[in-house]
Parts: sequence; C-alpha cells; structure tokens
Amino acid sequence: IRNVVQFLESIQPEPGDWRYKLRRAQEILGYGNVHVALGAALLGCAVQALASLPWSLVSCLMPALFVFPMHSMNSYLNRGSLQWNDPGRAAFYHRWRLLFIILSAIAVSLSLVLALHIGFMTFLALALMLVVGLIYSFPDAFPQDVQRWTVFRVTTIPNSKTLFVPLAWSMVIAIVPYLSEHLAHFGKLLFAAWVVFGLVFTRTALLDLLAIRGDRLVGKETLVVQIGERRTVRVLRVVLAILACSLVLGPFLRLSSWFALILLGAVGAYWLTLALPDEGQWKEDPLFELMVESVLVGSGAFGLIWQAL
Repeated sequence: IRNVVQFLESIQPEPGDWRYKLRRAQEILGYGNVHVALGAALLGCAVQALASLPWSLVSCLMPALFVFPMHSMNSYLNRGSLQWNDPGRAAFYHRWRLLFIILSAIAVSLSLVLALHIGFMTFLALALMLVVGLIYSFPDAFPQDVQRWTVFRVTTIPNSKTLFVPLAWSMVIAIVPYLSEHLAHFGKLLFAAWVVFGLVFTRTALLDLLAIRGDRLVGKETLVVQIGERRTVRVLRVVLAILACSLVLGPFLRLSSWFALILLGAVGAYWLTLALPDEGQWKEDPLFELMVESVLVGSGAFGLIWQAL
C-alpha cells in the first residue's frame, strides 16, 4: 500500500499547468533552502528590533550566508532519511548537487568576508562556528588521533541535532554579528538569542516530526525518535509557553523593546500548528515545510517593518 501511495504522490502535473509551476516554486524555496536563508536574514531584523539596535544589512546577510551552506550540507548528509521520507527532495539534491556545492562555497566565503568587515572578534567567532560545524557534520573525515579530542564527543550526544541547530542559529544571528560592538546591549542580545532559540527549536522539532519515519529507519537520534511524537509535542508546548511569558515580560523588565509583543503571533502560529490533527498532516511535503519556515520569515519581516517605522 505504501508503494502505491508513493507512486501516486510522485505523479507530476503537466509542465504548462499552474500546479506544476506552484510545485516548482515550492521546490526552489523549500528544497533549495532559499526559505531557510531568508528566514535567517529576516530574523536578524527581528533581533535588531528586539534589542533596539540600528538596522544593519551586513548583520542580517552574514547569518543567512552561513545558514544556507550548513543546511545544504546537512541535507546531503541526511540523504538516507530523505530517500525514505521524500524521494522527490532526495532526487532534487542529487540532480543539483554540484550547484549546491558551488553556491555553498561562495556563501561561506562571503559570510567570512562580511564577518571580517564587521570586526575581528565576529570573524573569529564565525570561523570557530564553521570549524565546529564541519566537525559535527564530518567527524570521520578527521584523523583518528584528532577524533579523540573532547569536541568530537558532541557528535555522539543523543538529540544533538534538535538542540545544536537552534543553538547555532541563535548564536550566529543574535550574538556573533555584535561581538565587535554593541556590548552595552549584551543583555538584550542574550534575550533575543533566547527568543531565536525558542522559535528555531520549535521549527526544528516540527520538521523532525515530519521526518520521523525515515529517521527511525536510518537510526538517526532526534528528539522525536528518542521520546516519541506525543512527548515531543508536550515539550514544544512547554517551550512555547515559556517563550510567550518571556515575550510578555521582556519589555517590562527592559530586556527588549515592545516588538516582543508582536512576536507572540509567531508563538501562536506554532501553537496552532501543533494543534493540527495528526492524521494526514505530518507529511513530508514542501508546502507544509514552507508553512513552518514562513513563521520565521514572517517574524523577521515584521521586525524589518518595525525598524522602518
């Protein structure tokens, strides 16, 4: 039955049909990690709005150029799970792998150039994050003697992906761009980093819920695989509740601007996503993934508007 369902899902509309064009747009945004990079860039605007910092294009572009190659690299590393969950995505990555490699190399180089333009401390921190990302993604590429270092033990921690992805996002978006300046706003930046962590943690766990079938088959230890779907949903609701309380209290405690109240909409959107019926909803599909990613894009877009007012 599963094979029949996958065959029916693989049937594509005719190239001239509007559904084909919509599907292609979804693939470019979702499969191509364009939406991920856009979300990272716009979340930088949200961080600046939260911390009452002046708008900086460089501080928004640098995280986007870093996140894009990291997610592209992880997509290739997870191809075993992808082939089971979403054969169309796996085929897309295989077809355009050379282009992804070239674009990722360019993006990493540009992110380091922008980091150096911001300041040496920002460049050093981003370079360190790049090295840690390579160690996490390709631990076997290093010599055996090097693999005994403590930092390599990170790759063996259960649920590491669900935790380290939002941690990396929060660091590269809310902390690293401002290490060379704006230290007077460090408290607000820490608060903004927590907000980014909470939103991206929810986003990552939601996408893990979609991919649980393939992750189990290939032995991938995500939070969903470790504790199950229902417990994961409970954890996410607790995280969202704490995040909502933080956003309400932030302006009163002078940890953020009043823009924090607008981000309650993002918390509400993810809460409603968790409330969707289980059957038929948790499906690896570009449209649903774009819905999850659009919460981050929308949050950042409101931050950009806030900065412009």
